[in-house]
Amino acid sequence: YAGTLTLKPFNARKLTARLGISLPRTSRASALTSIGGKSTISGNARSVKASGVVMKLDSSTITGAISVLDFASLALSFNVDVDTINVDDYLPPSAKGKAATPGAAATALPVDLVRSLNLDGQLRIGKLTVSGVKMDKVVVTANAKDGVLKLSPLGAALYQGRYDGNVTMDARGTAPRITLDETIKDVQIGALLKDVRGDAPITGATDLRATLTAIGGNT
Repeated sequence: YAGTLTLKPFNARKLTARLGISLPRTSRASALTSIGGKSTISGNARSVKASGVVMKLDSSTITGAISVLDFASLALSFNVDVDTINVDDYLPPSAKGKAATPGAAATALPVDLVRSLNLDGQLRIGKLTVSGVKMDKVVVTANAKDGVLKLSPLGAALYQGRYDGNVTMDARGTAPRITLDETIKDVQIGALLKDVRGDAPITGATDLRATLTAIGGNT
């Protein structure tokens, strides 16, 4: 089968409320109130591909291609661009401000979700805000299967400098194991701290390398 799918903008909060479903509370009350888009779809009984995707999520525009390679295993492939998104808007108020890099943000994913993921693809974001930290030209390459999620490489322009990282989350055991390898180079630390903390007790260009391993929440 093949065809064109058009989704007129709708308010996801109102729709789920009518269906008796409660969406998680978000930091911005107007988040998830405008969703719509269009795509060309093709597929068969085992798989489906959405190409030429143009989707609006509130103030963000998402373009690219997404495929479910196999319905039985829910194997997902994607190559997606997002112009701009503030992740903080979609997080619960209690979670806002807790993860200052893409790698650290990934470690907040629910363990049960990681165990169920089967995906391979790349995501590019023109402008990204996480925990108040502003990044440009973000690239995330993701692979997940059999309870292991790898985000490698991660990259972004960060406050006139550069962020690069690799993240592995192994959720196969009772306690998840997380490995982070992150580097920032020539980052203006004063501007970063001002966005995260509201003040800048130190300034200047900063280089930092961090390699961390956590098991069940312990480093």
